[in-house]
Amino acid sequence: MERLSGVDAAFLYMETPAQHMHGVGVTIVDPSTIPGGYDFEAMRAEFVRRLMVLPGFRRRLVEFPFGLDHPAWIDARVEVASHVQRAELPPPGTQQQFEAFVGDYASRPLQRDRPMWEFCVLEGLEGGRLAILAKLHHCIVDGVSGAQMLQEIYDLEAVAPERGFHPDGYGEDEATPSLFELAAASLAARAGDPVRAFSVVGGTLVTAAEAIVGRSAQDQVTLPLDAPHTPFSHALTSRRAVSFARASLADVKAIKRVFHVTVNDVVLAACTLALRRRLEEAGALPVRALVASVPVSARREGEDARSFNRVSAMFVALPVHLENPIGQLRAVSRDAENSKRVMSSFGADLLGDWVELLPPLLFAQSMQLYSALHMAERHAPVHNLVVSNVPGPSFPFYAGGARVLAVYPLGPILEGAALNITVFSYEDALDIGVVTCPDLASEVGSMSSAIVDAVGDLKRHALEYAAR
Repeated sequence: MERLSGVDAAFLYMETPAQHMHGVGVTIVDPSTIPGGYDFEAMRAEFVRRLMVLPGFRRRLVEFPFGLDHPAWIDARVEVASHVQRAELPPPGTQQQFEAFVGDYASRPLQRDRPMWEFCVLEGLEGGRLAILAKLHHCIVDGVSGAQMLQEIYDLEAVAPERGFHPDGYGEDEATPSLFELAAASLAARAGDPVRAFSVVGGTLVTAAEAIVGRSAQDQVTLPLDAPHTPFSHALTSRRAVSFARASLADVKAIKRVFHVTVNDVVLAACTLALRRRLEEAGALPVRALVASVPVSARREGEDARSFNRVSAMFVALPVHLENPIGQLRAVSRDAENSKRVMSSFGADLLGDWVELLPPLLFAQSMQLYSALHMAERHAPVHNLVVSNVPGPSFPFYAGGARVLAVYPLGPILEGAALNITVFSYEDALDIGVVTCPDLASEVGSMSSAIVDAVGDLKRHALEYAAR
């Protein structure tokens, strides 16, 4: 038995019937490279066998009585057929059909009475391609550990999966801990709460005071609850819609070099320009900047990144009210730098430390009530969207012998911020996954393509600037 950390447990408490806290990784592959040809059963057995080396994929949750403490993990048997399934698109398997299937797949939450992950091998895409859909709960994986997971299940060459090996399952169910065992584990974990509370609260207040006193006019920091209203700043329904697109990573790096910014700055600026255009078309362009929540890895150098969460977040202003794309890029870069500085002063573990102190039952029930009463409609938005940038490999890799063509990540959307944009760099491309709630924002398809167009426009401006 292993008790969940505060951050891992928080993603469970945040989940409601409308706010799903899983992500979906979408990998497009070419099965023609598989030695001996494609065989679903062999590919399924290979995936599960490799996933079993990761602790989070062979455990299930056990709840503490009355929600008195965070849940714990115990070992569980993994039934292969229920965790990895197959599906097929009807002909002709267009991009529109594909995105509709993935949106429906992302709309269904994971079950909590078994290991909280599942895969789907989707056949029938145009061109004979396959899609491997991986639905993973955020309590077992974040962006960095998700990228690391790829190294466990994918190869650097076309290795054929073992044929004829089709196990029914892996592992055995661990006995559910007794009330005494759960209580003992809780007391041991909570013994240091008074000291932890003094340290966390005191340290936060001191650091906040130093940041405020030492801040200059040029060091303005974007804060939550300072976001304007947008069409996606409302309470969620359970439905999801997705779209995918690919931008040139070489173009992004060229923009980075010309303006002396980071790749993440360029990604945020492209999102800003795309959002400005879409909001303007909808007649909903605000007169001030949007607020983006940007997840940041809190892992220390050398720390195991294969599973679980070590994540924090910073808030960055996306100046959609500015017309000039270069002005948008410079403003984003400046604000991101200030946010990094403030986050660094608070420490990467601040979020986890605070969550560890919150009463679990109160946290979970508050989220359920907040969602059920549509409280996101009743106050200023905390933030408008989530933008994540996950670095991936610059070389090709293979899934069950099939060459990986693209990797599109899809993160969760939140109450009052029904838009998540996640990008993953693979080879020479920036793979863009966009997810929203179609009952709030129906033009999700145009959002991903608008980001690609924005990268192209920024590249053109960069060339003109360099020529001058």
